[in-house]
Amino acid sequence: MRMKPAPSINSPHEEERDTPLMAAKLPLFVAIALLQAIIFAGATEFIVGDETGWIVGKNYTKWAENKTFKVGDKLVFQYMAVQHDVFWVGEPEFNSCKTSPYIEHQTSGNDEFLLTTPGRRWYICGKSNHCTSGMKLAINAIE
Repeated sequence: MRMKPAPSINSPHEEERDTPLMAAKLPLFVAIALLQAIIFAGATEFIVGDETGWIVGKNYTKWAENKTFKVGDKLVFQYMAVQHDVFWVGEPEFNSCKTSPYIEHQTSGNDEFLLTTPGRRWYICGKSNHCTSGMKLAINAIE
């Protein structure tokens, strides 16, 4: 048995009021979409550690020192998933190589962190003694 759709409970006049409101919102949505496109159009994808990736024994402070990280850029940590991981932590955890509390933890071996806001960020490997051996990265993202 086929059922008819229920009649609309909105009066024709109510729909007319919604149309100008929706039309007024359209430029706002377009402006937001354009702003996001502009911000992310010039984005850079950084492979942390370049060709060596995220490994023990690399000096990530030196790797980052001549790079400019901006909002919209992406950090990609590439590594053997069973050997390493990446914790996005606060500064105290970074300095003490502690993984808790953390902001985000990834374990895929091809981990991506999008820089969505300006400011400092700290990343460490949580595997035994890796952070204390220098497997840590501090960056500052600018507008």
